[in-house]
Amino acid sequence: KAKVDQELAAVKVERSAIEQQRNSAMEAKNKTDQELEIIIAKAEQERDRVVQEKNKIEQERNAVIQVKNKVEEENQSLLQAKSKVEEELKNMYESSGKLKVDIAAVKSEKNKVEEERNGLRTEKSRLEEELKKEAQNKNKVEEE
Repeated sequence: KAKVDQELAAVKVERSAIEQQRNSAMEAKNKTDQELEIIIAKAEQERDRVVQEKNKIEQERNAVIQVKNKVEEENQSLLQAKSKVEEELKNMYESSGKLKVDIAAVKSEKNKVEEERNGLRTEKSRLEEELKKEAQNKNKVEEE
């Protein structure tokens, strides 16, 4: 009976050791499960943060695209305005060329008129001299 009691005690000790190992393993498993839950929660938070950041970047990208489109529209508008101004400048330059020709023609005509006027003045002076001489001659004839 002592041998049986001894074996029973050994089985109890072994059983107790196994129970302790099982309890330690369960505690380790529980701790590992808790750590995994923490890791998973942190990973989910990080995933949410990354998704928010991605959405923010996408919004910023869309805003940049809108600004780019607006700048391109303004650029087109400026190019059209530039073309219009260049056309107007070309027309003004052509008009100024015509105006220069017109001014030259007017000056030429003015010079001709001035020459005619001078010629007429000279003719008037000559005729006045002739009239004067004729009046003097007439006076002489009348005196004689």
